Amino acid sequence: MVDDLETILAIQDLDTAADVLRHRRNGLPERVELAARLEALAAADADLAPTRDERHRVARAQKALEDDLATLAGKRAEVEAQMYSGGSSNAKELQALQDELNAFDRRRSALEDEVLERMVEAEPLDAALAEGSERTSVIDEESVELTARLVEAESSIDAELAALDGQRAPLVGAVDAALLARYEKLRARLQGVGVARLDGQKCTGCHLTLPAAEAEAVRKQAKAEGIAECPECDRLLVV
Repeated sequence: MVDDLETILAIQDLDTAADVLRHRRNGLPERVELAARLEALAAADADLAPTRDERHRVARAQKALEDDLATLAGKRAEVEAQMYSGGSSNAKELQALQDELNAFDRRRSALEDEVLERMVEAEPLDAALAEGSERTSVIDEESVELTARLVEAESSIDAELAALDGQRAPLVGAVDAALLARYEKLRARLQGVGVARLDGQKCTGCHLTLPAAEAEAVRKQAKAEGIAECPECDRLLVV
């Protein structure tokens, strides 16, 4: 049993080292920086949303005007073809057709002015979107770089964790299964530490100094039962 406890203590050392590595992995500075970049990217995109929506509105308005111009051009062509087809020589009819062409031309001029207005309206919006896109591109490039660095840092820590697992496996196989299960249960309940040493009268698990009588009782328990517990924190104690 003493040998098993010494082995459990060695497992505890490996588990503590693994916990430290996992804590470091979760708190990698690259992860924190990447989260900040992604937050900045989302904020920048949100800032651009109103401008983007306004640009879409202007584009739709310009497209509608251009469609009207195309329709108008088709109708004008039909009237012009009718006028010059020679099918009508009546002066009044020809004048009516000419008046219709003139109306088309006036309408076309008005539509073209409106298209120009939409184009002018779009210029500052396009400039703002280009500037915003450049800004988000910089953040995005930084995010890509940070992601690569994060993956590299995680891989390095994962390799260390795998090495610890490799050292742990034969130790786990060498101890009593019930004792190991007890250790795992205590470790889960007691902040990752399920077994500790009795150093004089001090439990190195809870760091409390036991009264002399309690420390002696622990030693007697270990001698009689092969296993002992800290009366303060319930951890297994290696005496």
